[in-house]
Order: sequence, then C-alpha cells, then structure tokens
Amino acid sequence: MFQMFAPWALMLGVLIGADRAGGADDVLAGKGLRADGTMYVLRSEDDVKKASDAAEARLKEYRRAANWEKMSTRDEASRKSMAAELTKQRAAMKKELDRTVPQINAQARNLTQQQNALRQQMNGLRYGTSGIAAMAYNQLVDQHNELTDQIDALHMQSNRMVDSYRAMGEQIDWLDPSPESAAAKTAAKPPTASADQKRQAYIEALAALRKVVDETKQGYEALAEDDEVEAALKTRNTRTTKLKYVLGPTKKFLNTVQALEQAEAKSTTDAILDEPMPTATSKRKSRTVRGR
Repeated sequence: MFQMFAPWALMLGVLIGADRAGGADDVLAGKGLRADGTMYVLRSEDDVKKASDAAEARLKEYRRAANWEKMSTRDEASRKSMAAELTKQRAAMKKELDRTVPQINAQARNLTQQQNALRQQMNGLRYGTSGIAAMAYNQLVDQHNELTDQIDALHMQSNRMVDSYRAMGEQIDWLDPSPESAAAKTAAKPPTASADQKRQAYIEALAALRKVVDETKQGYEALAEDDEVEAALKTRNTRTTKLKYVLGPTKKFLNTVQALEQAEAKSTTDAILDEPMPTATSKRKSRTVRGR
C-alpha cells in the first residue's frame, strides 16, 4: 500500500516545494527585486544605469563646448601650430596603439580560452547533488567570474586608448580643419549653449545620478534587515544545494558608485574635463556565471 502511494506523496512534495518557491518569488518581487542570475537586485539599478548614461552624455557635450571655446580664441597661426604638435603626438600614440592593442587582444583571447575550459569543468558538475560537488562548482564559478573581470578590464583599457586617439584627431580637425571635414562645415556654428551652461547641465546630471544611487543604497540597506526577504531567500535556497541566491547590489552598481564619487570630487575643480579613472574591481562575488 505504501509503495502504491509513495509516488503521489513525492509528487505532492514537489508541488508544495514549487508553491513555496513561487511564493518566495512573489515576496521578493513585491520588495522591488528581480532575479539576475542567482542574485536578487533592485529594479532601481536600471534607473541608476540610465542616469549614469545621461551624466556621461552631458560630460561629452561639456567637453565639446569647452574645446570649441578654447580653440575659437586662438588665431589661425596659433591653431595650425598647435595642430601640428598634436599631430606628432597622435602619430606616436598610433605606434603605441599598434603595439599595445594586439597584446591586449591576445591576453583577452587567452583568458577567454581559460573560461571555456572552466565551463567544461562546470558542465561536468552541473548535475552533482553532493555538498562537495556544490563547493567545487561554486569555486569554478568564482574563477570564471574573476576571468570575466580581467577580460572586461582589458577591453576597458583598449577602448580608452582608442577613444583618446580619436578625440585627439577630432581636436586636430577643429584646430586645422580640412575643407571637407565635419569641423570645417560647422566651424561657423558655435555650440547651442556655452561651456558654462554645459558644465551646469553635467553637474545637474551628477546630482540626479546621486539621488537615485542613494535611494538604491538605502533600499539595499533596508532589505538586508528585512525578515521577509531573508525568509524568501532561504526558501529559494532550499531547492538547490549548488547555487545560493543572494541579495544585491551588483558589481556594476558598486562600480557606478565609485565612478560617481570620483566625478563629484572633480566637478568643482579644473580636473572636471579629465578622463575618468578606471574603477577598481570589487571583491564581492555572486554565484552568477557571467559569460563573454
């Protein structure tokens, strides 16, 4: 008799477990959280990204306006002389790019190959149910994510070098434009707003970003003390011995906070137009596998 009803009991247990997990998802969603791999993050992180992109756009507009005003005050001979000097610097930069970028790309490819090897090992442990298998899987996830961080840092380094090279070319074109260049065609058209106005718009964008960042940080602080969130995460974690669901924030959010602090420190100084420094890698890891 027991053997006949045991499958039904097992089915009932599965249904109850699924119902509890669904209830946990509802609780977390009600707290403004969404799943991001095995991390639950506030939806307001999306607003942080939008505000960060807007601030970056305002900074680019300010840089263009400031450069235009600086160049418009120079006489033609001075502009040509400065353009010639920058052209020499850009040629040297091109040689450095030709040497460095292939090296960076080779390093990134090597790290990607290491990631592929880790993925194969992870696939072999994917269906393991023992605690040892779970620990081994999580260690591989951490190694995979560390490689992702290194690859991202390499790409950021390469992109910054290329961006600086292109920006110098644009500056040269403004100083001594060729007849058919975009700079020549718009030379008589000043920016729609002064550099001071563009600077103010950028500072206001930073303030808007700070507001949503602080709201998100406060949200995470409150959720970390929320018993319902703790219970819901515990319920989600009872369904697997391999991956553990955790509360955010994401590393991208932490990096945005750090970049914002650097930008705010520059906003009242002449360094406001300097290129931002790369953000440091956070030590906080989720168990989410981030692919390339």
